[in-house]
Amino acid sequence: MPPCRTLRSLNQDLNLQAAGKHTGTEVRIDGGGYAFAVVFAASATQPSADEVVADIPTQIDECAKELQDDANRQVKPISDLPDGAIGYKGEEGSVATEYAYVATDDDRLLVVGTEHPADNRSSVSMSSLLDVALKHAPDVTAG
Repeated sequence: MPPCRTLRSLNQDLNLQAAGKHTGTEVRIDGGGYAFAVVFAASATQPSADEVVADIPTQIDECAKELQDDANRQVKPISDLPDGAIGYKGEEGSVATEYAYVATDDDRLLVVGTEHPADNRSSVSMSSLLDVALKHAPDVTAG
């Protein structure tokens, strides 16, 4: 779960808008936590997938402002993602999360992420997770 109200609301709004027009999978990670990937149908997101992704940096900045005085929670952008992808690393107490968002070539929104114990670095890299998810997204029927 994202570490702030801003990013939690973003994800909740995406899921509510999609209402059955998305599909995803979740995999448990050795050492605790999980990784996931969700593909939203092109008609599931308003604004478009490209517009959602373009707005993520603003959402990350808003989240950072929300957390600036909270020593137990933090958020920062992920810099080593494939072209077109935007993401963040968050921490809230003993839980760390990483999310990445990218628009596919067919205007669908792909969201991938991990959640794991904060004291145990995830064994799944976001770049690798995105690469695999992007490779298989065309095969996924969403909604």
